[in-house]
Amino acid sequence: AASWTRVENLLQHAFENVPFYRGLFQKINLRPADIKTPADLTRLPITAKASLREGFPRYCVAMNTARNRAIPYLTSGISGTHLALFRDRQFSFRRWALRERFYTWCGIDARDKLVRLVSPLESFPWSHLALSCFDIEMMHFHYAAKLDTYQGTVIEAYPSALASLGRLFKASGVNARFRIAITTSENLYEEERRFVEYIFGCRVFDYYASQEFGPIAHECEIQQGLHINEETFWIEIVVRSVCICRTH
Repeated sequence: AASWTRVENLLQHAFENVPFYRGLFQKINLRPADIKTPADLTRLPITAKASLREGFPRYCVAMNTARNRAIPYLTSGISGTHLALFRDRQFSFRRWALRERFYTWCGIDARDKLVRLVSPLESFPWSHLALSCFDIEMMHFHYAAKLDTYQGTVIEAYPSALASLGRLFKASGVNARFRIAITTSENLYEEERRFVEYIFGCRVFDYYASQEFGPIAHECEIQQGLHINEETFWIEIVVRSVCICRTH
C-alpha cells in the first residue's frame, strides 16, 4: 500500500510539474486520478528515449526542481546514443545503497579489490581499476598486465565485453582469475555465464540496472532469478505489445 501511494504521488507530481508528462496525459485524455490500480498503468504509452532527448531539459525537468540540486549526467551510450539527464544527491545515495545490498548478497566485502570493464563515461565512487570496454581487442595484453599488477578479486562488466576478454585471454595464453564476476547492462546468456565461470574460475552474478534508474533487480546467492528492488521500482513487462505491470 505504501509503495502504491508513492506511485500515485509520483504521477501527480509529474502531471503538475513536468511539461513532457503533462502533455502525455492530456494527449490521451487521462489524469493521474484515473490511475487507480497497477493494471491502470498500462493505459500510459511507453516513453521512447528519443522523445526524452528531444524534450530535455526544457520539457522533461520538473519546474519545481531547484537547479542547484540538479547534477548533469550522461548515460554510457552503450545502446548507441547518450541520454542527458539530471540527478540529485538523494538519487545517488539510494543507488549506492541498492548496489551495496547486491554486493552483500554476492559475498563481496571491503577486502575485495574491484575491476570494472565498462564504458569510460560511467562514474563510480569506490576505489577500483577501470578498463574501457571499447578497446578490448587492441588493449587486452595491456589489460592483462594491469590485472596482474592490481590483483583484483571482483570484476564487473558487460557480459559481451567480459566474454570477449575471456576469449582473447584464452587465445593468448593469459591466465586471469577472480573470485566473483558481476554482469550488467546486457542480457546474460547461459553459454556466456558458463564460459566466464570457466575461463576466470569464478561465480557470475547478474543484475539489471540502468544509468537512468540505478539497480533495478539482481541475483542473490541462490541464483534462481532476479530480485526486484520493490521499495524503489514498479516494473512493466512488455510481451508482444502486451503490457503487464507487476512487482514480482
